[in-house]
Amino acid sequence: MPSAIAFDFETRVDRDIDLDDVSAALKDGDFCWVNLTGENVVRKAEFLELFGVHDEDADTPGISRFVAQKDCIQFRLVDTQMTDGRFCKSPVTVYFGQKFMLSVHKDPAAFVAGTLNSCRDNFRNIALSPGFLLFELADHLTQNYTSLVQILATKTQEIESELFNEDNDDRIFAVVAGLIRSILEFYKVIVSSREVLHDLATRLSPFIPETTQPYLEKKAALLDRLSVDVTTE
Repeated sequence: MPSAIAFDFETRVDRDIDLDDVSAALKDGDFCWVNLTGENVVRKAEFLELFGVHDEDADTPGISRFVAQKDCIQFRLVDTQMTDGRFCKSPVTVYFGQKFMLSVHKDPAAFVAGTLNSCRDNFRNIALSPGFLLFELADHLTQNYTSLVQILATKTQEIESELFNEDNDDRIFAVVAGLIRSILEFYKVIVSSREVLHDLATRLSPFIPETTQPYLEKKAALLDRLSVDVTTE
């Protein structure tokens, strides 16, 4: 479902708003997060115009990337899951400026959903700046990847057991080949996402609070370790 949240850092109040009310919330001085999903991604151009930024999206949608613009930072992260034994990706493009964050993804993305569920509590309790949303995204992304590494590890162990089963047939080799493809593709996703988090943690930018950057670098380091784990399973 598409959604919009307005954050007032002076009063520590957050509220859900309609997409059509985002412009008014910005005029009131709120920071607005707009999340466009499903059919509502067609409204991306409308909100890019409202926020005064342009789109630098490129090909290779399954790979994370970072772009520094004049009026915002733009980056893409990739949600991952195993569905019916297949490795599936859901790219999420994020535009982050002084007073807004716009996230756009056609398919469901678990790390965005997790951020939506947790951001209000963290905003009220610990948030010092809009940078907390960047950390929330990075935190839920690494949780998503960690869970998938564990799933792949379990799948690898199951296949190893089947290889020594006298009753297995040649179909097991197709399963092994599919698992290897999934692991290699996941590895590429982890590495590219790690580069994005590293850029967010190290770039000098008016849009990335310096207080948030050390925490983002810790998440980038975690992805470094996960990239090793996924290739050694």
